[in-house]
Amino acid sequence: MLLAHRIRIDATAIQRDYFARAAGTARRVWNWALAEWNRQAACGLRPNAMALKKVFNRIKYSDPDWPDADGKPWLRAIHRDAHAQPFANLAKAWSRYFEQRRASQPAHAPRFKKKGRSADAFYLANDKFRLEGRSAVLPKVGRVALREALRWDGKIMGASVSREAGHWYLAVQVDVPDHLTRRRRTGDAVTGIDLGVTSAATLSSGEKIAAPRPLKAALRRLRIRSRRQSRKLDAAKAAAGIVGRIGKGTRLQASKNRTKGALALARLHARIARVRIRRW
Repeated sequence: MLLAHRIRIDATAIQRDYFARAAGTARRVWNWALAEWNRQAACGLRPNAMALKKVFNRIKYSDPDWPDADGKPWLRAIHRDAHAQPFANLAKAWSRYFEQRRASQPAHAPRFKKKGRSADAFYLANDKFRLEGRSAVLPKVGRVALREALRWDGKIMGASVSREAGHWYLAVQVDVPDHLTRRRRTGDAVTGIDLGVTSAATLSSGEKIAAPRPLKAALRRLRIRSRRQSRKLDAAKAAAGIVGRIGKGTRLQASKNRTKGALALARLHARIARVRIRRW
């Protein structure tokens, strides 16, 4: 059985900077590949993600669109997995789209990713990193501290590094043997369970197991932080002379105070979501 364990990383400033650049690389390569796919499809060709990958590999160090501020190919500073996996992801996205179309299901074609709107993440192959207790050795950045050790024993299939609410996480996919994922029966009794919303579970004996209700517990703090962020946004709009809704393509001048408030609100939302996901 394939299981994933998502572990928070205690990254240094240098490591966070590399993670952000690697995630940006994955996003930019995805956009390049999708643009090429759409261009070839518009010309009546049949695009292929692996063929696009070969084309990209030939130009990624010499194309004038990919140098850094010093004129050097900045992709050399990023591990190759970050700019190789987007092609496989694009192939899966198009395959899923066409399968949904054939099944007459609602389908959405792959879209371009925008900084600040799409999730920041990049992939690591299983032979490019190793875990050592509560730390991991990752390419380009070396050893990073983890909040906990890997939960399961088994073959590591791969991993991804992603950002959520300002924190970085390492999600490790493990192929766990079935005898470790299934619990052995310790009795002969049979109990029916009805999973619900008002109660997490209701047993056939009539016993009810209460749900954690993370939103209700954090609702007061959520309202306070939301009102604070709304007032900061109104002040920024007034300073820019904007009345009503912000027009498309208009960007307000960033402020450290508003960025700090947005991050605090995002972390509270992330905490509520984690409690809800882990309730089972």
